[in-house]
Amino acid sequence: MRKLSIHDLILIAFVLWIGSYAYLYTYQLISLKPLYTYFALLGFSAFRFSYAPSTLMIRGKGVQQVLVWILVFGIYTCSAWLISSYTETASQIFITWMESALILAAFLLLFCNTKKTDQIQMAFAFIAIISVAINLYDFLFFNFSAVSGRAAGFYGNPNISGRLIAMCMVAGISIVPRGMRLWYVLLCGLGVLVTFSRSSWLIWGVGFILLTWIGAISSVRYRKVSVFLMAIAAIIVLTLIFSGNLGEAVINSPLTNYLNADTSTRLEGQLDDYAARERMAVIKEGLEQGAKAPLLGHGLGFTQEPGSGWSSKVSTHNMYLLFWAEGGIFGLTVYLWLIILLIRYSSEGGRVIALQYALAGLFTHNLLDQPASLIMLAFALTPKEVLYRQTTHNPLLIKSMERT
Repeated sequence: MRKLSIHDLILIAFVLWIGSYAYLYTYQLISLKPLYTYFALLGFSAFRFSYAPSTLMIRGKGVQQVLVWILVFGIYTCSAWLISSYTETASQIFITWMESALILAAFLLLFCNTKKTDQIQMAFAFIAIISVAINLYDFLFFNFSAVSGRAAGFYGNPNISGRLIAMCMVAGISIVPRGMRLWYVLLCGLGVLVTFSRSSWLIWGVGFILLTWIGAISSVRYRKVSVFLMAIAAIIVLTLIFSGNLGEAVINSPLTNYLNADTSTRLEGQLDDYAARERMAVIKEGLEQGAKAPLLGHGLGFTQEPGSGWSSKVSTHNMYLLFWAEGGIFGLTVYLWLIILLIRYSSEGGRVIALQYALAGLFTHNLLDQPASLIMLAFALTPKEVLYRQTTHNPLLIKSMERT
């Protein structure tokens, strides 16, 4: 294995620093603003290619297409801001999304111009494992999470924590020895479980099934049997949850000391709690508000300002509804275009991440606000010729890549 260059080391450091949310946790401790991290990333990206412009290769049609999408997304963001209320909220969203566009472009170009993808995958696996450890500590001693009874680690938000662990699990799996991959996935599942994020449970489960299907966990030869057995296990678990038997068993165990009313309700499989009712309400309002301005929507920040005509206290909890309500057909088309590009051009396990991302959009409106999620998108789109050597052991994946 060749020695890592200083450029590779810096890139890996950025993946670890941003992907683990260590930069935001540090901000809470010593007020090191996240903006400094973004400036450093963009500065490094600019220096990387000004120092050695011959290394700048926009390899892969997917990367080229997403760079075009970033330009269109910038145009959409500007137009949505122009028809907004010009409040501080709208202006802040405008700034955040323009930052996100630059961060995504920076990571796309950096990932597609490095030969050290195995070390980057190792960084993702490390993030997943260390996040699981911190989550377990957080569940037992409640030190990091902003939500009582639900682990979140450095991420602060249990939903973000569970979602990113599930995605990092996929991004790093090829670096894990094959005989240990099942244990690795189950360990990540434990870290996701203690977040008590129902959407993250689903995202992890989808990742597990898809990894099995493409032969990343078990042999490709037995993938149908493996997926069938997993489906049976999933049915049994869901039956235990929604029948209340699992919740009852946990409540009657020593773990009950670490549960509260919210987490107990989630284990019992009840879908009539406050969070579920709130989400149903914003789905209904999001559909209705989008229908009132179907072409261009109501502008940036509309769903985050109750006084603007949005009656709910929270936004849509849904990326698709967010773009529909705030951007109309134009906005929704822009976001759906991104999802199509991800699924069409993602390479190897990146397609699993793309499907996880598409699913996550049904449960949150913050995917484009989070640099860690943008890292996952950039890695999913890493050109297949860069990752090709990682898949030579898997004929099914090679044939799939050759078809695309």
